[in-house]
Amino acid sequence: MAPTTIAASDQPVCTGDEPRDDDLHLPIPAVWDGACLDVPAIAEADVASLSASTTRVAACEPNFGPVPSTGDFSWDFHAMACANEDGPRVCQDEVQWCAPRAEGDFHQCVYTRGDEPTCPAGYPKRRVFFEGIDGSLACSSCTCEGPSVSACRADLFGFSDPGCNDVVVELTSELGPTRCNDQVSPGGLRSLSLSWTVNEPGACTPRGGSPTGRVTADTPTTFCCL
Repeated sequence: MAPTTIAASDQPVCTGDEPRDDDLHLPIPAVWDGACLDVPAIAEADVASLSASTTRVAACEPNFGPVPSTGDFSWDFHAMACANEDGPRVCQDEVQWCAPRAEGDFHQCVYTRGDEPTCPAGYPKRRVFFEGIDGSLACSSCTCEGPSVSACRADLFGFSDPGCNDVVVELTSELGPTRCNDQVSPGGLRSLSLSWTVNEPGACTPRGGSPTGRVTADTPTTFCCL
């Protein structure tokens, strides 16, 4: 990005500390593409040198693509339980309960609400089924580390007329130290332009986007079957 500060000084010698607070700072847009920029007129006696801060590397912004849609929740395995309308009855020995014989793919079972860890004697096959889910899933925020391996250098030109025609001073701004030029031609200052000679902003390492949250099965029922 272009320098944030460009300043004219009536001092004809660059000291290495430019731009200074007491220099005449020119109004530079926050985002400047380098196109010709008219500035308030500065008389020839007040522009013995021109200085600029370094070029800048902007922070990377995450590039968010389309958010994947999630389908409706569904179970991979289903079960259907049926009860005898007449209910169980006492067997002839008056000790056990009798039930109709299971047919087809059905199994004779007893059940209880909740996740019961053990089954009663005679019904060894334990199965737990759920009616819903609890919890949610998301992703952590996407961020970027700072740019690395960047190279940005630009030639800055000052002109004595509006419209950027008659060059009176030129200097180079880059990512290193601030720059200054005290070889200013007569004519004052009325406009600026900037031309990139190297514009390689580098790359940023992405961070974030990791899955977060948890989903668990909810409302269990335990079936114990023969």
